[in-house]
Amino acid sequence: MKKLEEEIKKRFSEEIVALKVSKSTIAEKIGLSSNYFLNNALDMNFPGMLLLACICKKYPRFDSTYVLTGIRKEEDCEILRSLQEDISFKKDLLAKLAQSF
Repeated sequence: MKKLEEEIKKRFSEEIVALKVSKSTIAEKIGLSSNYFLNNALDMNFPGMLLLACICKKYPRFDSTYVLTGIRKEEDCEILRSLQEDISFKKDLLAKLAQSF
């Protein structure tokens, strides 16, 4: 569990850096003091769901899916697209088999 927590913290920090906005600006924009944000989001504690939701609301490009799962939104879309293609292929194959009977 500790490893997962560290991975989430690491990905959270990566996403904060990717926003290319200062941490104090993010804190101000979501209505938190800089100290609270730094202590609760980056340094001592695990980022909470409410904090993630506030950041996502103000910064839509913040990838909370990646923070929590390690999978980027684009990867989810690609996985879904691949599954849809596979299902379509299987449906076509079944339709051809059904026609042969």
